[in-house]
Amino acid sequence: MAFAVMVRAALGAEVQFRAELDRNEISIDESVSLKFSIRAEGRAQVGGLTYEAPDFEVVNEFSGTYVEQYYDGNTGRFGMRNIEQVTKVLKPIKTGSLEIGRIRVMVNSKPVSHPDLRVRVTPSGAGTPPPRGYGGGGGVGLRGAGKHHANA
Repeated sequence: MAFAVMVRAALGAEVQFRAELDRNEISIDESVSLKFSIRAEGRAQVGGLTYEAPDFEVVNEFSGTYVEQYYDGNTGRFGMRNIEQVTKVLKPIKTGSLEIGRIRVMVNSKPVSHPDLRVRVTPSGAGTPPPRGYGGGGGVGLRGAGKHHANA
């Protein structure tokens, strides 16, 4: 589930703020990736990313900043976008429907909020099944790795 929040900041800068989970359901012994993407066009000052996830612990995080240049054929002008991506890998500390809330970023010293996100955490061993075709029948895939058939 992902939402994008668009903001038109001072100086004509447009900012897109997005938060998304890689999965909405996990087991207690799995982790979930929470990815933030902040895309600013023009001279917006963006920073101060915050969120609350009291039922999770951060086990890893990644971040990157990118600059994208483009040409607008309608106006004949070149432009530049700054894109910041932050990924937090979260491990739940309890089961249930857990909330990641108060997701915010500051744009030109003003807070921009994002809707809360929820993750359903099930007991151990009750997580999401592997993708289709992952270790299908006949001893193929990872589940069948190392199996030898006697009538080969």
